[in-house]
Amino acid sequence: MHARFDIEKEFHQVVRGIGGTVVADTISKSPSFNNADYIFHEHKTVAELKCLTEDKFSAKTITDRVPALWQRWRDNGWVTDPVPKVLAADKLPQQCGKELIHLVGRSIWKQLEKANKQIKATIQEFGLEGYTGMVIVANTNNRALPPAALIYYLFDVLRKNFSAIESFVAFSANLPVTYGNSGVPTHFWHEGYFEDTPKPSSAFLKELHLRWAEQYSSIVGVPFVVDENMDMQALWKSQYM
Repeated sequence: MHARFDIEKEFHQVVRGIGGTVVADTISKSPSFNNADYIFHEHKTVAELKCLTEDKFSAKTITDRVPALWQRWRDNGWVTDPVPKVLAADKLPQQCGKELIHLVGRSIWKQLEKANKQIKATIQEFGLEGYTGMVIVANTNNRALPPAALIYYLFDVLRKNFSAIESFVAFSANLPVTYGNSGVPTHFWHEGYFEDTPKPSSAFLKELHLRWAEQYSSIVGVPFVVDENMDMQALWKSQYM
């Protein structure tokens, strides 16, 4: 396992390297608005980086709710067994799995809500009419949502609730995963967008991915597997190490 490193600092370097603007480089230390992190003028995109730094796997607010949650599922006929020691969304009936993912995902909601406001404020402050918003979610320590569950949660809540966020990138950093049945440590990267919103250019997303892979590899000395939008079935089998 490699030493943990500052994701925000390193991602700033990646953005600068592909011609993007780190907004903090252009404004005062005490700006009059709540700014987003990046502007990619060539691609008309404003982006905010959010790092999931808090491990919610054993959070008391979650574990305390499980018995009542399980009892309600039993009452509805969705489950019949006793409460398992470990709950996994992909091992539950679909409705139960969705509810569990949303329960655990509440810790992320506030970060997405803030990102939505930051993107809106940055577009307004700089007069960036026609620019789209993107949130970049780096999971650095939150084991509560396995890769596929995190991606599902982001798709589900972003398309319904945050008007300024029209696409997202989610990846793991400082938190290796096993991909599929291989058992080989790697890091996932997944891009998401919605049918009724502008799609970021494939070239832009590919360049961002490749440059982050290069930056990561140069820091830790281990190749970053560049696999565009990993197979979701394999991701459901993936777990954090």
